[in-house]
Amino acid sequence: PLPKLKDPQKARILSSILPGLGQIYAGKIWDGMLSFSLHAATLGLSGWAFISGFYVSGWLSGATVLQKLYTGGKDRAVHFCQEKNRIDVASYTHPVRKFLLDRN
Repeated sequence: PLPKLKDPQKARILSSILPGLGQIYAGKIWDGMLSFSLHAATLGLSGWAFISGFYVSGWLSGATVLQKLYTGGKDRAVHFCQEKNRIDVASYTHPVRKFLLDRN
């Protein structure tokens, strides 16, 4: 049977909805959980800073770090899908390639 390939755009959309979900879809469960945890921790620390009266620094540090994590997480989910697809296709075509090369 043909390998079932993952859709990189679906991974990007899933990571847009919930950080880490795209990595989990791509098969990287620990990376997905780490991504979600980092997002939650950053959001919590930024909220704590804001509540503590550090309005500007809490907002700036939270917004910049969260934006980098969010964008990077979506790109990482796409990368993991593409990497998994390459491995699946290579493992599917390897026996055929080996058979053809061994015949000559």
